[in-house]
Amino acid sequence: MVRAKTHYFDFRISPYESLWILQKRLVGMKIKSDLPDFLLLGEHLPVYTLGKGADLANILRGKTFFEKKGIPFYRVERGGD
Repeated sequence: MVRAKTHYFDFRISPYESLWILQKRLVGMKIKSDLPDFLLLGEHLPVYTLGKGADLANILRGKTFFEKKGIPFYRVERGGD
């Protein structure tokens, strides 16, 4: 049995947006080439993600409440509310 090598990257605490962009780029590269397998490890400060099916009206406290606390919102390509 041949064991595939998996590379891992530990980003520790990093900005959400940076990790999100990197993840999307690496997936695109993986699809287009023979990039080895990899595992991304990271932690980010609080964020609020709104998926494709999300409705901002379902945020009970309102977006402004979270923004005043420094918690950003991101529209992402996955999930729903």
